[in-house]
Amino acid sequence: MAAMERHVHCGTRYNPIKTLSSRGLTWHSCGRDEKQVLLFSRPSLGLFWGKVVIEGEVHDFDAPGHSCRIDETDFWVDPESRMHVPSAWDSRFEGPSGVMEVKAHAFTRAYYLWPNYKHGTTILYWWIGEANVQCRLKDGREFIWEKVQYIVHDNRLLYRQHRGD
Repeated sequence: MAAMERHVHCGTRYNPIKTLSSRGLTWHSCGRDEKQVLLFSRPSLGLFWGKVVIEGEVHDFDAPGHSCRIDETDFWVDPESRMHVPSAWDSRFEGPSGVMEVKAHAFTRAYYLWPNYKHGTTILYWWIGEANVQCRLKDGREFIWEKVQYIVHDNRLLYRQHRGD
């Protein structure tokens, strides 16, 4: 399984502090048996999408054509950063492509700070955990995974410098 992070700049001015406010940006991914699941959310901009790749064929689960949600269902106070961060998620994507549900929880993490000196700093968390995945495509194919390895990349605002911008 391979995934690449690509920063999409929405609008003409790049300001990660503004676009990563609230729940920030989150990538979720897992894979097994020639299949891959990728989920993405940037709630502050109303962006959600999911992709299921089966033997090289991509099935899109994108909003607004699909009903998409990634709910944070449990939280943890990191003893190192003192941040209150999500540690479990329930996701559901439903629409013309089919239905996909993912219930995941994390059990280990790494993080680092990403300073944007003009505006403030974001914090990036990398979680490793487990998930139960259920997917039924519109063509009738389906798969169920239990306790599949799951990776979450969560980028959020740590602090914002107020400079009148």
